[in-house]
Amino acid sequence: MKKLIFAILTMVICVFLLAGCDDAMSNNKALESTDISSDTEVKSTDNTEIYEEESDVESNVESNIESDVESTQTTEKDCETTEENSTTTEVYENNWEEMKYANGYGYTVSYAGWARDSDREELSQWQSGRYPIFKIDTLEELDQFKSKWGNVFDFSRKYDEIPSFEDTMEKTKWDVEVFYKEHSLLVIYVGSSSGTLRFGVKEIVTTDNSITIDVVCLNNPEVFTDNMVGWFVFVEITDEEAAKYTSFITD
Repeated sequence: MKKLIFAILTMVICVFLLAGCDDAMSNNKALESTDISSDTEVKSTDNTEIYEEESDVESNVESNIESDVESTQTTEKDCETTEENSTTTEVYENNWEEMKYANGYGYTVSYAGWARDSDREELSQWQSGRYPIFKIDTLEELDQFKSKWGNVFDFSRKYDEIPSFEDTMEKTKWDVEVFYKEHSLLVIYVGSSSGTLRFGVKEIVTTDNSITIDVVCLNNPEVFTDNMVGWFVFVEITDEEAAKYTSFITD
């Protein structure tokens, strides 16, 4: 009888133990499931944060690129505006220290070479007073003058301290477009029996419709050469004067 009671108690205890193990296993599985869900939520949160950060970075990069493009376009417009203003405000200035003046008119002299007798007849068509005189109103007319008279005069050679035609154009800036926007150039050819003699402008006299340029010899040497030479005497005038005067005379 005792053995039977002992066996029954043993079975009851085993049943309770088995039931406890099942509950423990169920709780463990529930905990594991909860942990997995938490991990999933954390990962999902991390991915969301990373995505948001990447989106913010891309947005900032695009914004910076757009700002740089707008800044570059603005800078280019400013440069174009500056260039336009620079072009419109460009003014001719003759700061050549060797420039001389007569009655407020700037003038200078360059070497011209000697015009041959065969060229005298054509030169005489430009004679107005003592010497031939040419009025040049544009840069194109200056080029035409050089082309027409290139075989008569020497534009590249200088004579002692007297500069060449080309050097004079460069130093005075009479060979640039800006000069002819508001000025014209008078070119007088002076032939001389000696390369020792030097010429210049004594005075310039104007009337209502004419301008007279008094060209004179500036020296009287005791000894001089007997070579035949020629000089260009240049006088700059304004466009207003060029349009006003109908006669340009040398004396």
